[in-house]
Amino acid sequence: MLNGLSEGQSKKINPTKIRGGKVMKKMLKSKKGFSLIELLIVVAILAILAAISINLFGGVLNKQKDKSDQGAASYLQTAIQTYIAETDDSDLSGIGGESAGFDAIVTALADTIDYDADGDGTAETYGPYLNADKAKLSAKGAFLNVKVDSANQVVTVTVDKTIVSNAIDVTP
Repeated sequence: MLNGLSEGQSKKINPTKIRGGKVMKKMLKSKKGFSLIELLIVVAILAILAAISINLFGGVLNKQKDKSDQGAASYLQTAIQTYIAETDDSDLSGIGGESAGFDAIVTALADTIDYDADGDGTAETYGPYLNADKAKLSAKGAFLNVKVDSANQVVTVTVDKTIVSNAIDVTP
């Protein structure tokens, strides 16, 4: 039985005529390749599919960068909250405070910190609280905005694309 044919159809066809007969030779001689129109249609279809897939893929990459930036913000928020909980330094004065700047505070949290948390005159060693590489953002033009509410000891870190630099705001 020939593949793809039912029993009734395969009995009517003589396989020797198909494989080596005149029908196959005639088909091979009449069709030697693809016409230019056929090739142009295939190229046009491939171009349309490529344009659609590139558009979809670009959106996925931007969403992934945004999620990565949110992860960095969450990581930094956890590090600052841990620092405040251990040292009771809600105004961040032990690591330079608001005036030290964002990069200085991230660097300080990545190293060990000597801070007198209990006020007895002897500094204890704390930290490190984060890996500085994980606090970096992937999107260009995005910055971390850190707000510390000293009274409630609440830390909020957000990704902001409207400000021009990383910002630290400590509210007493």
